[in-house]
Amino acid sequence: MVREFPGMGSPGMGSDLHISFIIFLSLKWFMKMTLSNTAKVFYVKATVPSSEVSAGDSDKINVLARSMCNQSVSSLITMTTDIPVISYSMQTLRDKEMVFLGQSHTYRIDIYNSGTRAETFDLSITSAAFTYAIRNHLDSADIKSINVPAGYTKTYVAKVFVPTTGVANAQSDTVTTKAFPQGNPTDVKQVQLVTTTPTFAANIQQISPSDIVYPGQSKDYIIQVDNIGASMDTYSLSLMGGSWQYAIRNSEDIASIDTITVDSGYTGTFLVKVSVPLTNVANGDSDVVTINAMSQGNNSINFQHK
Repeated sequence: MVREFPGMGSPGMGSDLHISFIIFLSLKWFMKMTLSNTAKVFYVKATVPSSEVSAGDSDKINVLARSMCNQSVSSLITMTTDIPVISYSMQTLRDKEMVFLGQSHTYRIDIYNSGTRAETFDLSITSAAFTYAIRNHLDSADIKSINVPAGYTKTYVAKVFVPTTGVANAQSDTVTTKAFPQGNPTDVKQVQLVTTTPTFAANIQQISPSDIVYPGQSKDYIIQVDNIGASMDTYSLSLMGGSWQYAIRNSEDIASIDTITVDSGYTGTFLVKVSVPLTNVANGDSDVVTINAMSQGNNSINFQHK
C-alpha cells in the first residue's frame, strides 16, 4: 500500500516535496522522500515481541516529517501494526461408524476459519489396527495440509479401510485426527473417530429329530439357522464326517445349495439329505455328520451342529 502527502512546498525548490510509505508483509514500513529528482529511503521496522501479546492486538506509532528548510512545513502519518487473529473450529457430523470387513468408510471433517486471515492447517491421524489415510474432500488424493480462507469452511476426509482377515467379531478401532494451524502450531484441535465391525452371531439347530432309515432309503433333516447378530449375514454351508451319502438342499428340496442368507433377527432353513446304502451296512449301524455354517461377514466365525 502506498500513501503520498503532496503539497509540502520547500523554499527555493521548483518542485513539491512528497512523503510516501509502503507496508510490507514483513512488517517493515518503507518511506521515501522525493527532492528535486532525487530520493532518500528509510525504514520503520516493527518487531512483534514473542510474549505478553495476544492475537488481535494492535500497536500504533506516529511518524513526523518536518522540512529543515522551513519548519512550518511538516506532515504526520500514523502506522498501525496488527497481530492476526487465528481462530477456528473443527467438527464432523458423524464420528462413529460400523464398517464390514473388506470395506472402507470416509469420515468428513470440517474446518471453519473464524480468524482474520487465510490459514493453512497441517493434518495428521493416529495409527491403529485398521488402515487410515487423510484425503481431499473428493477422496481423489492423499493430502497433508489444507488452506482455509477467513470466514470459510473447508472439508477433508479421514478414510478407514477394514481388512478381511485378523479382525475379531464386533471389533472397535479408535483414532484421532488433528489440525495444526501453521500460524500458531500450538493451537491444536482434534476429532476422535470410532470404527466398529458388525456383531455376527447365530444359532444352528436340528428341527426334525433323528430317525431310523432303512438301507436304500433317504431322509431329509430340517436345519434352522437363527441370525442373532446385528446385521444380515450369509453362511457358507458344509458337512464334515459321515460315511453315508449326504447332500445340502434348499428348504423346498429343489436344488443343492452351499450358502444361505438370513437377515438380522430372522431364521432360515435348509435340508440335510442322508441316503443309506443298500450294501455294507451292518444291522443297527449309525452314522454321524457335523454341519458347519461359516459367517461370510466374518469368516473367523463358524457355527456347528452334530
